[in-house]
Amino acid sequence: MKRFLLFSIISLFIFNCTNTKDKETLAKASAIHNEAFALLEKLEDDLKTLKADTTIHRDSLAALTQALATWEENLVEVPGNEHEHHHHEGEEGHNHDHNHAKAPDVTPNEMLEIQSTLKKEIDAIAKRFEALKK
Repeated sequence: MKRFLLFSIISLFIFNCTNTKDKETLAKASAIHNEAFALLEKLEDDLKTLKADTTIHRDSLAALTQALATWEENLVEVPGNEHEHHHHEGEEGHNHDHNHAKAPDVTPNEMLEIQSTLKKEIDAIAKRFEALKK
């Protein structure tokens, strides 16, 4: 009985430590996700401004538009960070609802890696925007 009690206490302690670490990892993933999504919104606003600039080649704008759309299609929500982003009107005059894909069945560390990769990708798209503005 004492062994069972000791085992139960140790198991509970290990579970709580793991759970806390997982929560911290998911919190980091959420922060990265939210930062990446804020950059997406900024880039979409920049795109509207660039479309008004007649000196910028239309093919370049189309490529950036497609890059943003593809990136957003691949966006994955972090468990516990589910929310819906409502955005301004699109080109066709309808509202864009940014609903993210449900989180795949991955570990917190894998989710952090997914969000880090997505952030690097949106940062690369942002560099393309900056190059176009020059």
